[in-house]
Amino acid sequence: RFIESGELSRTEEDVHELVQYACRLALDLSHAAEIDANWELDAEKTTVLADSVQFEQIVFNLVRNASDALSDIDEPRITIRTSNTDDGYVCIEIVDNGPGVPNEIVPQLFRPFASGRPDGMGMGLTISRKIVEAHGGHIEHTREDDQTVFSFTIPHVDPSAGL
Repeated sequence: RFIESGELSRTEEDVHELVQYACRLALDLSHAAEIDANWELDAEKTTVLADSVQFEQIVFNLVRNASDALSDIDEPRITIRTSNTDDGYVCIEIVDNGPGVPNEIVPQLFRPFASGRPDGMGMGLTISRKIVEAHGGHIEHTREDDQTVFSFTIPHVDPSAGL
């Protein structure tokens, strides 16, 4: 019941504004001054119908997880990417060069109380998945070129079409 989503308060929002705000807040609060943050905000269609606080919570959680994973890395790097998919979504990716999610955690990654960190509660990704799905999107984890990638999608809307 703790993670069940209630009524969403959705408004037209610009993905890039939400992503930049949440990322900067997460990086500032994690005291990650030594992390090289790269921005690749390439989505052209950026208007979404979203609950801005919940959307920012997803991004905040993913960036905090990434920055925590980089605590013992010599040259820590996070890349924040946006793009559009062919089927009408905006894709947001948080990529880090950390050690990755332990193999034994991967199958249960988005389930409650699954955590690869000794001090983790295992609720952040579960809550993020519920929020993404409530917005009509999908969230996933992959490992590409020795980098950890958490990505999620949310449908974009045409701001000129009206609600």
